[in-house]
Amino acid sequence: MQPSPSVAARKLVAALAILSVVSLASVADTAAQSPSPCLQGPLSHGFFTVTYEGGSVPELESCAYRSDIRALYAWTGSRYVPLITAAPDIVNRGFHELYPGGVPAGTRLIARRDGVAQPDPDPPLAECTAATATARVSASVAQVHAGDRAGTAFYVGNFRWLTAEHVVSGEDTVQLTNATLDVTAKVIGTNADGDLAVLSADSNARALTWGAPPEYGSDTLVIGYGLGHRTAAAGVTRGVVSERFVEDGLHYIRTDAPANPGNSGGPLIDICGNVIGIVQSKIADLTVEGVAFALAAESVDVRPISGP
Repeated sequence: MQPSPSVAARKLVAALAILSVVSLASVADTAAQSPSPCLQGPLSHGFFTVTYEGGSVPELESCAYRSDIRALYAWTGSRYVPLITAAPDIVNRGFHELYPGGVPAGTRLIARRDGVAQPDPDPPLAECTAATATARVSASVAQVHAGDRAGTAFYVGNFRWLTAEHVVSGEDTVQLTNATLDVTAKVIGTNADGDLAVLSADSNARALTWGAPPEYGSDTLVIGYGLGHRTAAAGVTRGVVSERFVEDGLHYIRTDAPANPGNSGGPLIDICGNVIGIVQSKIADLTVEGVAFALAAESVDVRPISGP
């Protein structure tokens, strides 16, 4: 039985939280096959893409259930719209309104199949040092070029990158570059209150992992492209956690690791390479040094975003 519209709407809002974007990267490459699935393709981290042959929304919905699809998104030309976010419990009724005449042939779909195994955890680092953490993270960090603005983004899996909203505000697409990457990314979700944005772009990078809330005085590293200079490799600065505080319901970290405007949107990591925050701002005052702020990782999973 389908949930009531109000229940479905509440669940859908929860499903659109950034956590659901991030958590999509936690699935693995092996799927439990259902008999004669009508949606299938080669899996990558538990997901696959397929070009739909066309049909009504109920037909696509039925096909998804028969194929053990756990989540299904359709590309509209500017963003991905969810049809199913937790099959068979949550169905986006707005999807039916978007395609009243049926889903057109040639529509690109991204699907996650039910029953995929959980990935093996990353092997522990032999030793947690600034050098090993930087080496582990750097390939998953890219410079963001958005008109005359520049910032930093990092990869969280499922073709998703996170950055700061003020870096990409007003842009539909931006460019991501690093030593091995030069791609156009679509801005698929933003949250001005939390200063967060989600980008979609192809990547072979390893999804970064989220760390536990840091202790006062613990080591931190800012990885990114400070000052906006176009360089292949991200820079790194080191500091400690100076303060943790809550403002407007969001958790923040103050660090004395040097940060500059081009670092906005980049990861604040611990000494083992886990993301503990997203760099957002610094105090721009010649009399104040070593004060930078990051949205703490524990707040990323509670901020609903606009977009798919």
